[in-house]
Amino acid sequence: MRSGVYAARVSSATDEDRIPFFIRPRQGAPTADVVFLAPTLSYLAYANDASLTVAEKRGAAPMFVPKVHSPMDEYMALNDMRSLYGRHIDGTGVYYASWRRPLTVRPDYYNRFRGYAHGLSADLHLLNWLEEKGVTYDVLTDHDLHEEGIGALKPYRVMMTGGHPEYWTGPMLSALEDYQAGEGRLMYMGGNGFFCVISVDPERPHVAEHRRVETNGMVWQAPAGEHHHSTTAEYAGLWRARGKPAQRICGVSCTAVGTDQAMPFLRQPGSFDPRAAFIFEGIANEEVIGNFGLQQGGAGGDEVDRFDHAQGTPPNALLLATACGFSDVYLYVPEDVHYDQTYPSEAGKKRTPKAHPHVRADMVFYELPGGGAVFSTASITWCGALSHNNYQNNVSRITKNVLCRFLDATPFEGAA
Repeated sequence: MRSGVYAARVSSATDEDRIPFFIRPRQGAPTADVVFLAPTLSYLAYANDASLTVAEKRGAAPMFVPKVHSPMDEYMALNDMRSLYGRHIDGTGVYYASWRRPLTVRPDYYNRFRGYAHGLSADLHLLNWLEEKGVTYDVLTDHDLHEEGIGALKPYRVMMTGGHPEYWTGPMLSALEDYQAGEGRLMYMGGNGFFCVISVDPERPHVAEHRRVETNGMVWQAPAGEHHHSTTAEYAGLWRARGKPAQRICGVSCTAVGTDQAMPFLRQPGSFDPRAAFIFEGIANEEVIGNFGLQQGGAGGDEVDRFDHAQGTPPNALLLATACGFSDVYLYVPEDVHYDQTYPSEAGKKRTPKAHPHVRADMVFYELPGGGAVFSTASITWCGALSHNNYQNNVSRITKNVLCRFLDATPFEGAA
């Protein structure tokens, strides 16, 4: 059986379920030049987030009003299942998640607050596109990378992320940095990636731990004295607080979160740099990119990332395209809000196009000193646009252009 994402179909007289699982290549025996890293720790963190029903009861912001309902969500609520975004009955945050319990990680699951595919079900958009384009690929998981380090990635010329690779362990991040120090090529196919610190319990690898510290997140916060993980003793929260902002990995970092209408990308001056010519082959100068898609109706949306030299974006990074003009249902991340900045007082209440200027998605490309390169879509909904018009569209074209060049063994030049 070749490497990929599969599901075991189980049925009874009255119901049916498909339980996903991952087939990886034998260790040290890759079967492709491309590897898709399934963000299993992020899947685990978001699983069972029906526990956010408490937000409904106290009057939620528009982004937390349920858009769809499913029997799985009802089961999770009735059986007191919780995600890492939930709270215990005493109001304290949930620190631990385990795969040894029922999970909402399913190929057909729609996130109730988004109303469309998210996590695994959304990442199948990308895998479907790879199949459609005839691209041979292997699949590894976060757990594989955590256990094996750089050895897991080293055989591959190109690594592609999922649409929401938010949670990373220290060993995972170190392995990716080592990969980039060589000739590794990273295609960051989503938004809000490389953001949160998570730990895998050394004694119980099915258990993951995350604590929300300082300004991390729009939900609960860990109280004083509980800012270190019990499983590894490391400081919790965001990687940026530990000197490893996402901008150093992929050139961008999460800047806003929202569940309103997505926006298309428009080309920026950096897209006309000769270094980026291969990316926009077949794309007109004024072409609107991704004003369509299965998630929010566009390629730029959900959780989006910003280009920012002050926060670590490499000096040689090219800002290729930007999606902006979001409504103020999109919330600017709290860790970037400062008292001297202007911000709409009614943010999150009115659907008017007056979001903070930092609420945008910035597509980025840059070369790495070792001959590798990085391409970042900066948007969770990018992959939901790949299949539009029978895969004949500019989001698909740009993605294919990048992948073809990244598969070329010729080293990239031009890194600062």
